[in-house]
Amino acid sequence: MIFANTYTTIKLAKVMLAAPSAVKMYGGLGEWALGTWGRFFTVVSQVGVCLLVPRAFLVLDNTLLDVLFQDSYRHIFCTIFMALMTVPVWLIPTMKESAGMAFAGCMDTIIADAIALSVLLWKMLDHGLIPSPDVTLYQVLTSFGKLALAYGAVIVVADISA
Repeated sequence: MIFANTYTTIKLAKVMLAAPSAVKMYGGLGEWALGTWGRFFTVVSQVGVCLLVPRAFLVLDNTLLDVLFQDSYRHIFCTIFMALMTVPVWLIPTMKESAGMAFAGCMDTIIADAIALSVLLWKMLDHGLIPSPDVTLYQVLTSFGKLALAYGAVIVVADISA
């Protein structure tokens, strides 16, 4: 996942550099590459990403919270908590705010990690020795790939190229 996100970001940056100076956003890039239909499909796919990625995080993270912290919180609390964490992403009216979107995603990730660590440490006060972790390269790369998806590196390429 980390390689896919990094590769996509690099290739999109190269395409934005090759595009005419009139191309400022992803819709313009789609129109430059494939005409009117290109703009249509680019905008539709961006709207789909803006609508579906927060819901995917809502479902996956809600399930993850329920598994990680069994009997800590009720399922309804985890659902409401994750819904509130994804609200800033839903409120972005256009892709012009992509730098703000990336910052919000980054801060959301940092805050969620801080909350998860504090709950974990609080729940582990009664535990004995912690077993040593069995970390593999696959787990590390998968984690970084998910973080790259969470903060959305590719969405700032249009702002940087403009």
